[in-house]
Amino acid sequence: MTQTRFTCTLTRADEPACLSCARVTIVDSQGATAPGRPRHAVATLDGITGAHVDRADSKGLNEWERTALELSEDRSKLG
Repeated sequence: MTQTRFTCTLTRADEPACLSCARVTIVDSQGATAPGRPRHAVATLDGITGAHVDRADSKGLNEWERTALELSEDRSKLG
């Protein structure tokens, strides 16, 4: 298992690499997955049609993070 499994990989190309612990796993419409911190996951969901959170692989989320992710997932479903 590589270290990227536990490190956020959801940053834009023009941003520095995020060194935060990944607690959320995002799955796109093709089935590809990426780990990330909740804040970056929300931004990613807003930009990918059909993406969703892998709840079984997402740990330690508080109420506010879960709510933000759920709202972003709903927007992602709309396209």
